[in-house]
Amino acid sequence: MKKAVLSTELTMAISQDWYREGLFTALDASDELDLVNSFSNASMNDWEPMDYYHQFDTWLNTDVSNHPRFKGDLGEALRAIDVPALIMPCDRDMYFRVEDNELEVSLMPRAELRVIQSAWGHICGMSMNPEDDTFIHGELRRFLEN
Repeated sequence: MKKAVLSTELTMAISQDWYREGLFTALDASDELDLVNSFSNASMNDWEPMDYYHQFDTWLNTDVSNHPRFKGDLGEALRAIDVPALIMPCDRDMYFRVEDNELEVSLMPRAELRVIQSAWGHICGMSMNPEDDTFIHGELRRFLEN
């Protein structure tokens, strides 16, 4: 069961375009199955099921509006975040949609949105693709200099 969970997570972490374009070769895999097997065996061999449980529990239960001040009003909670924020989703992230970030950023007074255009999906910021790194580092530099 552990391998099935890991394989499912990997297939969701990367966009369909990534597979279609054969970008698995950038990770020294001969094909998609080789990538899933090697990733499951090497990169995540020491991961425990309870780690997944707690990650998913955090995703499901973390809510900035769950506070007496905001009483469940997400818009009010986001409007109260008055610090510079740079939100950088990937356009092909299968976990988190850009549309959600657009809505959140529109409510945060000092937030900026910079969408990463990448077939690498959810893992685009993990220093596996030089083009993604160049874009991310450039946007971070620009943001921090202002």
